[in-house]
Amino acid sequence: MSTEGDALRCSKSRYALLFVPGETMIYYEPVEEARLSTTDISLVLNPEDPRDFSFLSRIERGSQMIVAYTFKAAVCHVAQSELVEKQGRSQSNLKFEIERSDFSPSIQMGFSSTGSDELAELRTRRLLLNENPAAESSDINAITRELFLGGMDTLIRVERSPFPETFHQFKSDPRRFLEVAWILAVMQLLLSACVAEIEQLELTLRGHFLDVRFVGRRKRKYQNAPPYEIRVEGTCPLTTEASG
Repeated sequence: MSTEGDALRCSKSRYALLFVPGETMIYYEPVEEARLSTTDISLVLNPEDPRDFSFLSRIERGSQMIVAYTFKAAVCHVAQSELVEKQGRSQSNLKFEIERSDFSPSIQMGFSSTGSDELAELRTRRLLLNENPAAESSDINAITRELFLGGMDTLIRVERSPFPETFHQFKSDPRRFLEVAWILAVMQLLLSACVAEIEQLELTLRGHFLDVRFVGRRKRKYQNAPPYEIRVEGTCPLTTEASG
């Protein structure tokens, strides 16, 4: 996290994102220690909100959870869960075994004259910049296009950017907002198959505007060709006043 004048910049997050499929609440927990491999994730968490201990204490071995940290996201099951008191602080020690970390559909389809990579790029711009958010329509072509654009056969769909709602929730703490928005974007970029790999994600908060710089790559389609690269640079308005 860095500061430039009145702007705050974030290119990583100290938070891990924990989400139980089927529930609506997403939890963001500061990480004291982490170990990540291709098969498992171990986290030592220091919750900022005492209410989070109610959630953490309910986590049971074998339960399924989506976990995102740094530039990675995975569907996991809980291998170990314990709450520990250490030097007057309460910590949560969690170990997850990874069930799935590749979220690219086995068959990637385009729509009309727009290929699957171009649709993924449009989806990425929607997610990061709130460009062309989903809208109600009775036109069959628009409805079909939205099915492809939001994400076909993906774990989650993208209908709009999560940034304005996240800003509304955390605007009293701009630094926390940036780090929460960062890891939430990582999770959604990967689970919606916008990209398979994130190289750069930089968020800069300027009042009610969020400047975004992003570089990511899609899953390689052909061995003799490089993967499709998506680059996004622009600004996402965080309030309706900023949008106007």
